[in-house]
Amino acid sequence: MKIFSVHDSKAEAYLPPIFFKTAGEAIRAFETSCRDENTNLFRYPSDFTLVELGEFDEPSASIATHKIPKILCNAAEYKQ
Repeated sequence: MKIFSVHDSKAEAYLPPIFFKTAGEAIRAFETSCRDENTNLFRYPSDFTLVELGEFDEPSASIATHKIPKILCNAAEYKQ
């Protein structure tokens, strides 16, 4: 499983990690949230960026993180 988070530039913090099998699944879930008018991702899209943090190996329970979070997309990309 891959580990992802959303960086909030205004709060200068990362949201709790989320897990998906692929980056594509994470991007799709992020896009869905960005299009929801009831979320801060919709209201302040330029503040939020989806990043990949690393991988979680289920059989061994080991976690390997990237030295620097890998930027995948910004919520502003999905603003209609």
